[in-house]
Amino acid sequence: MTRSACAAVALALVFMAFLATNARAQITVETVTRTLGDGTTARGFIAFINLTDPKLELITTAPLPPGTGYDATLTRTDTWAASVGATLAVNANFFSTLSGTNADIIGASVSGNRVASPVRTYGTNGPDPALSISIDRIATIGPISQNTANASLVAVAGIGPSDTDSDPGTLLVTDGVNTGATARVQPLVRNPRTAVATNQAGTLLIVAVIDGRQPSWSVGMTLPELGAYLIERGAWRAVNLDGGGSSSFWYKPGSAAATVNRPSDGAFRAVANHLGFKINTDSYRTTRQIRGAWLRPPTSLATLETHLAQLRNARVTDLF
Repeated sequence: MTRSACAAVALALVFMAFLATNARAQITVETVTRTLGDGTTARGFIAFINLTDPKLELITTAPLPPGTGYDATLTRTDTWAASVGATLAVNANFFSTLSGTNADIIGASVSGNRVASPVRTYGTNGPDPALSISIDRIATIGPISQNTANASLVAVAGIGPSDTDSDPGTLLVTDGVNTGATARVQPLVRNPRTAVATNQAGTLLIVAVIDGRQPSWSVGMTLPELGAYLIERGAWRAVNLDGGGSSSFWYKPGSAAATVNRPSDGAFRAVANHLGFKINTDSYRTTRQIRGAWLRPPTSLATLETHLAQLRNARVTDLF
């Protein structure tokens, strides 16, 4: 084999390794069984969602038509998931029931770049902690402005401070540090919980739903316990979403039977909004975004590997 042929083969092998390093299943779901400090058990589910996969569609509950006078119609998570064709769905924001099935979503809720509920700000404390995913599918968690919410592809929020609760309402995890003791709500009480986290790059979402209030099955978690668990699973930042009887997890890949948690009410509660994920295999070739780069032939394999590492860190998906 000639030197140029060997170089071509080496380039192909390294490039395949580059692609493999970036590859990750769109959605991976695991069961949670965790023995807590007093010997009791917390159970639930944790999901890892690869935001870099172009086949993945992010969904939140769509805003209602203008003039309705409220933000949402209360809907069970399993019912909503089936209606939008989601593969994975969980409950999202805290909410208040206005009348019947009419509800007000508390804090930012954005669906497909459309605002269903605005950012909530309490006094001089700033906006609530929230998850925002940009148009280029990079996730951030922290207090977000209304301008950030307006520019988001999707957003959901936890809850910050209020005049009825002395807890500050911080993030659950802040830059790899457990700040669950100052998050809301009832941080030191074991409850059913729903939370969402990101890795440091903002390319991976971690969604956890923990059952609770069922001593023979799962006692739930305090927010420091949940923060510690999420950090162990790779969380850089995390926000606590609505929990208690609202905590719901629904996962149905393809034609398989749905995997669901055990809500403390005994059944899914109707909630105001949801966070979901859908796999769109049919639209992959026509809708995926391309982040490409041209690469001149390198002088050595070491140089090539350096270039590929730089491109991978820049989230390049196509090499020419």
